[in-house]
Amino acid sequence: MQRLRIIGPISAIMFSALFPLRVNGQTTWHIDDICTSPGSGSSADPFCKIQDGINAAIAGDTVLVHDGTYTGLGNRDMSFHGKAITVRSENGAATTIID
Repeated sequence: MQRLRIIGPISAIMFSALFPLRVNGQTTWHIDDICTSPGSGSSADPFCKIQDGINAAIAGDTVLVHDGTYTGLGNRDMSFHGKAITVRSENGAATTIID
């Protein structure tokens, strides 16, 4: 029995290290028109397309679109898939253009 008590907490720690839990509403997905494809959505490695950020987001997340001009597939006719997320420009409409 003593062995099971030790293995349980160790297993939980190993599981949480391998599969980090995500709290709703605390993830910001970054989009930049100047990026390396496909990107991971982090601030250091942003997605190239707005739709990629929308696809990665879950309820409560924010998709932050950096300054630039966004054209082409993945940047127009976007679908939010019914998700309760926020998509916003980093510095407003004057510096972020969806063409």
